[in-house]
Amino acid sequence: MSNCEWCNLSDEDKKYTLYEDEWTDLRLIIQRIESCLKAILGADLCNWTCLLNNFYKDDNPNPHVHLHCRPRYSKPVVIGDNSYIDEEFAHHYALKKPSKITDEDKQNIYVMMKEFLSLN
Repeated sequence: MSNCEWCNLSDEDKKYTLYEDEWTDLRLIIQRIESCLKAILGADLCNWTCLLNNFYKDDNPNPHVHLHCRPRYSKPVVIGDNSYIDEEFAHHYALKKPSKITDEDKQNIYVMMKEFLSLN
């Protein structure tokens, strides 16, 4: 991140930054999650989204932030006895695509992530 202009603002630009400490905290969380997904599942990269439009479809919208992380894989990922392929790697992904991962594999991933994050 050393060459990222948004991570390395000048002192002049920093005086206009809102929530600077909070961004630092969020960035650390994002880095930990990405490190976890790369270490335990071999993710090549992660796509992050934060959209609030759906909240305004309700009669009484209650908007709040949800961040979604979508790990992306150039090679098949093996979990238990199953192999998963990211058929949309290097392309935009379908938003309403049905999940192909088994509940058992989801649980196994969750356990592996919790363990990794508790140790790192």
